[in-house]
Amino acid sequence: MKDANIVFPRYEELNSLLPEKRNPGILLIGTPEHWNLGDHAIAMAERMFLKDMFPEKNVYEIPGRLFEAMHSVIQNRVSTEDVIVITGGGFLGSLWIREENLVRTVIQEYPQNKVVIFPQTIFFEDTEQGNIEFGVSKKIYEKHNDLHLCLRDYKSYKFVKQNFNITTIHYFPDMVLYLQGNNYEEERRGVICCFRTDKERVLSEKKKEEIYKIVEKKGMEARNLSTVLTERFHYSEGEQYCKEKFVEFSRAELVITDRLHGMIFAAITGTPCVAFDNCSGKVSGVYEWIKNIPYLKVMKEDMDVESMIEEVQGKGKRYDNSQLMKYFHGLEKVLTKSFM
Repeated sequence: MKDANIVFPRYEELNSLLPEKRNPGILLIGTPEHWNLGDHAIAMAERMFLKDMFPEKNVYEIPGRLFEAMHSVIQNRVSTEDVIVITGGGFLGSLWIREENLVRTVIQEYPQNKVVIFPQTIFFEDTEQGNIEFGVSKKIYEKHNDLHLCLRDYKSYKFVKQNFNITTIHYFPDMVLYLQGNNYEEERRGVICCFRTDKERVLSEKKKEEIYKIVEKKGMEARNLSTVLTERFHYSEGEQYCKEKFVEFSRAELVITDRLHGMIFAAITGTPCVAFDNCSGKVSGVYEWIKNIPYLKVMKEDMDVESMIEEVQGKGKRYDNSQLMKYFHGLEKVLTKSFM
């Protein structure tokens, strides 16, 4: 028989994260190994949340790609006393099918465990394939007897309520909103334009050009900035890259974005922001949690971009999430019931 470290090149890594002999605890599954800092910020907030709310519990984090490679080995190391948490984000549904398949695998392989999906957006495309994927997910989700599905936008919450036979669904904020706002004292200059280039984008090149012209007209310098890095990095470095990106946002006078976490990064750094929606509607959906912040605005069809820029300019201040903490304590209660 071949050595396990050759058959499974990540076996040693799994041993350090989830030892064979350990105390029961919380398994955080599916955290990112890709380069999207929005997802890394979610994982960062989840770690902080679990540490704050359950300091006495052991938390075992298993990144998504590691779970994919080693899930049959992991299954033999999980007891029914473990609570399984799937990382939050915007990947439930047919848009990001690899991540959806990970969720399906977790639900199917742990029928005796409590499974909690941290705040997500769910979206199935209105296509033949989208309908097929919806049918597959519906069957798998509904079969689990202790699945708690948390949604971060009301559109997703309503969709699940109307289309899935699941009673334990919850409406909670995106996890990044749990992070505390620091006292950023950087000098603010220029405008960050943070636009999607993937399948979720809806802004046309014509619309982007219009935005650049408005910024130039107002005498501000625009610079393109992405929350998706291009260089490879180990998932353990994600938090540091997020912190560096927060500082970059804090140095801007204004952010214009169609990325959900472009808007949220602006929120937690006290940076004025005008945001556009994406194809799943998650930007406007999550905005409902923070719509009372005066330095943030989400564009609607009848709104004028220049007017919205003028409305938020100069209104940035330190982020305060105290009004959201009651919801995060609600999420704490969802998990607490597992330990009683």
